[in-house]
Amino acid sequence: EAAQTVQAQHMQALSDAQELAEKVIETIRDPLLILHPDLRVQTANPAFYQLFQVHPADTLGRRIYDLGNGQWAIPELRILLEDILPHNAVFNDFEVSHTFPQLGPRTMLLNARRVDHLQLILLAIEDITSRKHAETLLRAHAAWLRTQAADQSAALEEALAHLHREMA
Repeated sequence: EAAQTVQAQHMQALSDAQELAEKVIETIRDPLLILHPDLRVQTANPAFYQLFQVHPADTLGRRIYDLGNGQWAIPELRILLEDILPHNAVFNDFEVSHTFPQLGPRTMLLNARRVDHLQLILLAIEDITSRKHAETLLRAHAAWLRTQAADQSAALEEALAHLHREMA
């Protein structure tokens, strides 16, 4: 009876851990995929479905490259998942730019972890398209400001030179 109690406690602990993991995955704001070693999607979180406008029926059990009519057949992603990840347990902040048919151009940062004892791959995707656009606008504005400052400085120098000539 004591063995059954211990087994029941272990089963409950496993169930609790699984529920916690599922809730964490659902709560994460960035898209997250859990992949089998053959790169089939085991789990995708709601953020993935929302951002990439896909449904579970079209995602779960499919190879990542087959998702969305092949929109994830991104050469850089293939290199990461097939060449880098098998030799390294992790990669971080790998930037990928890709044009998705329904979404248009997107810039994403990819992070992945191999979870060897579970034979799974965690792939987190951060859409940084807006951030990259804002950075581009800020750089353009800074360049414009530098040009304006240089023009004003030159005009001021010219006015000072003219005033100096007038006073001499």
